Amino acid sequence: MGRGLPHGRRRYEDAEVASLGGCDPGVLLPPYLARSVPDGFAAARALPDTKAKLSMTDTQVRPAARPARAAPTDADFIRFVEEHTTVGSTVLVPEIKLHLATAARMIFVDADELVDSGLGSRPYWAFAWPGGQGLARYILDHPHLVAGKRVLDIGSGSALGAIAALKAGARSALAADIDPLADTAAALNARLNGVDLRTTREDLLSSDPPFDVVLIGDLVYEPDLQIRVAAFLDTLQRSRIPVLYGDRTSARRPRRDFELLIEYEAPLTPALVDDFIERSRVWKLG
Repeated sequence: MGRGLPHGRRRYEDAEVASLGGCDPGVLLPPYLARSVPDGFAAARALPDTKAKLSMTDTQVRPAARPARAAPTDADFIRFVEEHTTVGSTVLVPEIKLHLATAARMIFVDADELVDSGLGSRPYWAFAWPGGQGLARYILDHPHLVAGKRVLDIGSGSALGAIAALKAGARSALAADIDPLADTAAALNARLNGVDLRTTREDLLSSDPPFDVVLIGDLVYEPDLQIRVAAFLDTLQRSRIPVLYGDRTSARRPRRDFELLIEYEAPLTPALVDDFIERSRVWKLG
């Protein structure tokens, strides 16, 4: 909740936002986060203004090719998570232990070196984001929402939401994240908390999932995700599957008929900038 911290993101104009899945205007990520990532880490993902984007060539947006090397194994992923994190918890959700980044900035560089997917790996799984924290807190405080139900945590990152659902009595929970490091971290976090969590690296955003409740936390952070999450929400509404949706106050949210359930103060953990606390919001759809 698993999140892009490209350097130097710009604000989209409302006219452009209107074409991106009907999402609310605003910055994709707060500037303090964009400034916190090592310079040049995700330059290929930085979003130019509309006019510049129309004339930009592929060579301008793709990172330089890397030498061929053996693909990392599951053992490599486990080693990376264990060597780059410390077990901890958040102020808002102290009941759940997570593998959290030890060096909050350098983990981006190291993950990018390990997982060469063309655009690198972004280790959002190593942070407890405000929306995910709020989602987990609300589920733990209102277990009837998931008790006895099949739960999908999509774009799960650390799987904080799915773990909370299992602790609240969910019949089963699946944490879905296409990042192999996130998938690995989710399994390790489940073990820390003594819950039977299933994980998958399959991209389920285009599916019609057979679940009773879907959790979405801090997932809308790129233009393509704005479009895909909006379409996925429409699929869930047609199937009458309720959604619990967590985000932070600086994030975009698809324009759907959400009901605001609660707000919390939820500092990003670990912090990328000192003394900055965003508010977490939890919404319900369907």
